[in-house]
Amino acid sequence: MKDLNHTTWHQFISDSTKFSVDDQHCLLDLVLTAKEQQAITTRLKIFTELLHGQKSQRELASQLSVSIATITRCSNYLSHMSTSEYQRIKSLLHHSN
Repeated sequence: MKDLNHTTWHQFISDSTKFSVDDQHCLLDLVLTAKEQQAITTRLKIFTELLHGQKSQRELASQLSVSIATITRCSNYLSHMSTSEYQRIKSLLHHSN
């Protein structure tokens, strides 16, 4: 079942790139609640800030109103990436700002 979900997710992402930005928003509003959208936005902010390396985890937790455990999970995820994955994510998040 995990492989089917993974394939379906990749297909959804691939298909959504064919649509306008407004249509992409419409689709994401359909499948994600406002709370889920906020969680994704916050997670992206956490990763971006961790990659910049300017603030401590405690500062980030306070600034973004999240638990230190959430910051730590993101930090741990980054620390387990290969160098190429890390650089790719850093580049992607840098370009999205």
